Amino acid sequence: MQRSRRRLSALLISLLACAIVLSGLSPVEAQAAPGPQAAAPSASVSDVSAAHPRLLASSTQIAGLAAQTGSDQPSADLRQRILRNADAILTAPAVSYASPEGGRALALSRTVLERSRTLTMAWELTADSRYLERLWSDVDAAASFPDWNPNHFLDVAEMSNALALAYDWGYSYWTDERRATLREAILEKGLTAALPVYTAPKTSNGPYLYLGNWSTRSDNVNIVVNSSMIISALAIAGDEPSSVVDDVLRFAVDSLRTGLAAYKADGGFVEGPTYWEYASLYALSALTTLKASTGGDYGLSNSPGLRATSSLGLAVVGPSGAPYNFGDSDWSGDANAVFAGLGAVYRDRNLLTTASTAPTTYNATLQLAWRDLSIVGQGGTTIKPDLDSTFSIGLTSSRTSRTDPLGTFVAFRSAGDPTASHQQLDAGDFGLQALGEEWAVGLGKDEATYDVEGMSLDKRFAYYRSSMQGHNTLTIDPFQVSTATTNTFSMLTRQSSPSQSFTVSDLSGVFRKSVTSWQRGVKLTKATGRVVVQDELKSDGRHDVLWSMHTKADVRVAADGRSAVLYQSGKRLLARIISTGGGQFSVAAASQLPGAPVP
Repeated sequence: MQRSRRRLSALLISLLACAIVLSGLSPVEAQAAPGPQAAAPSASVSDVSAAHPRLLASSTQIAGLAAQTGSDQPSADLRQRILRNADAILTAPAVSYASPEGGRALALSRTVLERSRTLTMAWELTADSRYLERLWSDVDAAASFPDWNPNHFLDVAEMSNALALAYDWGYSYWTDERRATLREAILEKGLTAALPVYTAPKTSNGPYLYLGNWSTRSDNVNIVVNSSMIISALAIAGDEPSSVVDDVLRFAVDSLRTGLAAYKADGGFVEGPTYWEYASLYALSALTTLKASTGGDYGLSNSPGLRATSSLGLAVVGPSGAPYNFGDSDWSGDANAVFAGLGAVYRDRNLLTTASTAPTTYNATLQLAWRDLSIVGQGGTTIKPDLDSTFSIGLTSSRTSRTDPLGTFVAFRSAGDPTASHQQLDAGDFGLQALGEEWAVGLGKDEATYDVEGMSLDKRFAYYRSSMQGHNTLTIDPFQVSTATTNTFSMLTRQSSPSQSFTVSDLSGVFRKSVTSWQRGVKLTKATGRVVVQDELKSDGRHDVLWSMHTKADVRVAADGRSAVLYQSGKRLLARIISTGGGQFSVAAASQLPGAPVP
């Protein structure tokens, strides 16, 4: 049974410098980035030169997958998982149309997409017609839906992607009539539905109720939708004479250039690990599909941020295997499919090797499609995370070892803009792992506030999980109506050496109504695994200050309240307040404080 989360808190009555130490006790091949290139030509269906199948991988690569699973152990492991999932789908009921709940039908689209990926791959591996016949029950039903809910266009994107993959990978099996059914649905309910967004004025909010004009933004929605439109257009290119196919392909490729700017030059992705994975899998699906279909990708893979983004997937996962999630993220930490896709796009055998070194928990179909043995060759080197990583999105991470599963790891939310997409009030938040356990945890997204259309930030950030109280940071005057603001915060200093690393950030603007200055520093001493979290505050008045760290561990606070020992899986972590003053630890539920306002 999963342990409930609790909060280790210290109430600090005066605004003086405060430092808290956390330390573990004994247990009871690189490639250069592509250089500048000339502007890429416009995308056109006339560039499609490959026969079916041509989505995600070349027809030659797809045709060889069955044999590959007999000679390559990572491929064999993926095959086993895929067939197990496919067999489970055989007895699952077919999907049926339902009115979008809360304006969305994304869960339905994702069900069809996951079944399409799994069952088409199972058929490629076994030639067992049961898999495609079962898939037909779903895609035929989806093709008959009145629409795929364009008011929330991610629903359209994922459903169109599902039918495109079914059409392309099952092309040789389907009858002409079935092909026509899928092709017409992709054209009318997918590609044609996208045109009003692409042709809307750039300054408009777009023609649909939700998600706005995603074609002009640099975020996960742009990347997912455009990638799906590229895949859908290329699936039926040459088979469908409508000019809509060519128009959408051109629009989508051009718009995806804007979307890929969401990846910063250092590989960071501001929306957090969940949306990093989501966007990356779609972007890589589009790029591998473009390459297989046309022989190129119109320069999209020249995005320096996409090329570097494997570093983010490595940096946020600690030695315990748990990721540091921030914002609305609740990612599992399994980046295997992203690494495999990056390896396929950039022909990097080290990334493909890294993708196969840990058990895959999901996305096995994508990982197998991208495991190209002509790239892997005799095998590459497993890439390990850097000891110290810094990202311009406002994230740093440090660890005592690149390989020791019992090493200490600390991640720090060093800068940010709470008004950006999928953010929370998390200035100064930190995550901590040591001795193979996660000690300081994040609570993830709040379903009550997640992506609620029209909800103001003030209301969203009043909910516990989205507020400063719901993070491993400070709250000023926690018993009063929140004085936290949505001001940006920034990193002041970042230093790393073989012996230690530390980050100092200026968080003054967050509580500007209460303090004139707030700086938080996080330091890791690498020889001992000792972590210091230090806050320095200045104010013209007197305020209560709450220091919080959320944990799943059992906590025993010393009689004087100045230290606490955390227990988890037979291991112990010592937390001490080393500053002078009247601060004391206590243990409380991870919820609003008694007397605090409840939204």
